Amino acid sequence: MEKKRVLDFRPYDPPSVVHEEADLMDLIRHFLQRPDLHHVCVVDRDSRLMGLVNRKLLFRNVFSHHVGAGSQVTRLFTLLTAETSGELMLLHPVSTTEEAPIDTVIETLIHRNIGEIPVVDDEGRILGFIGILRIMKEWVEEEKRKAGES
Repeated sequence: MEKKRVLDFRPYDPPSVVHEEADLMDLIRHFLQRPDLHHVCVVDRDSRLMGLVNRKLLFRNVFSHHVGAGSQVTRLFTLLTAETSGELMLLHPVSTTEEAPIDTVIETLIHRNIGEIPVVDDEGRILGFIGILRIMKEWVEEEKRKAGES
């Protein structure tokens, strides 16, 4: 997949987007409406990516009362009081641009142990996600083409 850029993997997986004031119920609705969704993007008034709400993090927040006392007390206190996406989001998410080499994205996905990465434009606005399944699908198709040429 040498010389391919993120741009070559359009269309991206569509993002689910909320503003930082979105409450927990709104976030839950996003995940329930799209069971394949792993993250909800939190954007500012200009639609620039501010952070991500991960469905596992949201689940932990909603059901944090099931976690025993003494388990990362400071983190739990923050989660227990989080009521909006702006309070719950993961700040400074790793993202990529359309011009980035796909090899760099693959390295990031492996090293960070994540399954997808947001694609943003030059202004930081979310365009969508590129994930491991999309990359693997392209790799399989490329391997089939190579085998057909032999």
